Amino acid sequence: MGGDCKKVILNTKGANNDEVEQTLIDFLRYVEQGIKAMILDNLEENKAEEQIIEKLIRRFSLSPEAARRYYNQFDRMEEI
Repeated sequence: MGGDCKKVILNTKGANNDEVEQTLIDFLRYVEQGIKAMILDNLEENKAEEQIIEKLIRRFSLSPEAARRYYNQFDRMEEI
């Protein structure tokens, strides 16, 4: 994921504020899709909630609170 961060920064050089803002929004959506996929994959494999949250913290450098919020958000999708 670190390489993607560099691409986002390089793609914003010389851009106006609206372009920078849109680039960052797109990047955050991209990261959120990765978080969602990881959570749903782990739920399919019947991983425990705490295991998934620990992975989110490690792999995405999230705080425990943010990892739990994402887990709760996407855990509900599994039930649909």
